[in-house]
Amino acid sequence: MSILINKYNNLCNTPSDIHEHLPTLYKYTSEPSVNRVTECGVRGVVSSYAFAAGLLTKTDKSNVHLYQSDLDTNRNVVQFGQECAAEGIPVTFYQQSDLICPMEPTDLLFIDTWHIYGHLKRELDRWHPAVSNYIILHDTTVDAIVGETIRHRWNPVEQSKSTGIPVEEITKGLWPAVEEFLAAHPEWILEHRYTNNNGLTVLRRTG
Repeated sequence: MSILINKYNNLCNTPSDIHEHLPTLYKYTSEPSVNRVTECGVRGVVSSYAFAAGLLTKTDKSNVHLYQSDLDTNRNVVQFGQECAAEGIPVTFYQQSDLICPMEPTDLLFIDTWHIYGHLKRELDRWHPAVSNYIILHDTTVDAIVGETIRHRWNPVEQSKSTGIPVEEITKGLWPAVEEFLAAHPEWILEHRYTNNNGLTVLRRTG
């Protein structure tokens, strides 16, 4: 069996903050119109295997590519890239914020970064023109109303100084950013909002 498929199946059955959503990520990645995936926020390299497994379903892999960005390089990132290369899935990793990393045209954008209103608002503003099909967001339940900075007891004042994002946009959660984005961009609709396992939201481009 494929190493990527085997790890994907194992991760689906290993409790984590996202394991219940891995089949959903796989499903959307497996759609015929999805060949290029951008994963913002790689973290422990868990969701990555759902995207890789989905891309493996493509008969023609000439247009397949997985782009990743994260502020940190997890020790599993290199191994994951090697496993993908061995099975014909090109992976490009940027150790940068998704607000400044190179932006390639993509069919599916996955965002699992800093779960606050101000950051998501900027991510959506920057990325949506480059996305042809889906934007998928993680943690849209646990951090819907109040930003994760409050949940983790981080210092919003210091974060504001280092990022330039106002304190009130750091303490606010993700959902207002989603609602504002959909109101401003009628070509995007709310496809599905899952509330389990910290939450997952799927936005779909209609035009």
